[in-house]
Amino acid sequence: MDRYCAVIKNLLIMFGIVSASTLAAVSLSQIHMYTPNQLTIFVLGVLIVSIATDFYIYGILASLLSIVSYNFFFSAPVYSFASYGKEHFLSFGLVTVVAVIANHLT
Repeated sequence: MDRYCAVIKNLLIMFGIVSASTLAAVSLSQIHMYTPNQLTIFVLGVLIVSIATDFYIYGILASLLSIVSYNFFFSAPVYSFASYGKEHFLSFGLVTVVAVIANHLT
């Protein structure tokens, strides 16, 4: 039962931080501060998840969820999961690498 509670706690932390990162990035876009600032907010969220949770998997899941959220809300075409630019794939890969390194260090 303790393991189940720990998993639920870590998932709630992860979803909460990624949701807060998404909300902050959307708020920045409303005041016309665009892409580099938003991606930095998602990387910060992934780092916080890596520190606040217990296992590697939560940081990696947070990076994947952040990538999906960034792709849906901010990369052209907006509100779609399609991605046409090569630079987006580099950004997506870097967010995942940051999560792995941060999880390894914490």
